Amino acid sequence: MTGRDAEGRPVPAPGCPVTGTTEVTQEGNEDFIQPGPVSDPVLLASHVRRANLGTNDPDLGGSLRVFRQGYEFFEPVATAPGFRVGLNFVSFQDSPDRVLRILTQRGWLGSVNFGGQPGPDGPAGRLLTVRAGGTYLVPPVREDAPYPGAEVFG
Repeated sequence: MTGRDAEGRPVPAPGCPVTGTTEVTQEGNEDFIQPGPVSDPVLLASHVRRANLGTNDPDLGGSLRVFRQGYEFFEPVATAPGFRVGLNFVSFQDSPDRVLRILTQRGWLGSVNFGGQPGPDGPAGRLLTVRAGGTYLVPPVREDAPYPGAEVFG
């Protein structure tokens, strides 16, 4: 997104995505992987901008860059309307410290809920609820090993 039109609808970057593609990671979309500069305060407050600040070197320990993948869910519940929908996020990081710093920092997600108003009861209500979390270590890939961690688990 590069902005919003007069009715508040999102304005995509011209040419994004490239014709014939559906994902920004597909060939031809390289220019759209990092969000470009914007001045719209709503866009500046979005979780995508806070999670992917292109000016921060992702290799630096203090960086708040996040590589994450969202997985939609749709599950039945006993109360009306009979279902719950949402996103589960999986985040891949080089250190658990980065995730803990992100989740507890007031200016990132600590007091603003995915671009909403500060506090839990902005106009859109509470959008983010952390129900569970886990930390898993993934061994490095070794070319001479049949699978990652073979030297430990083999």
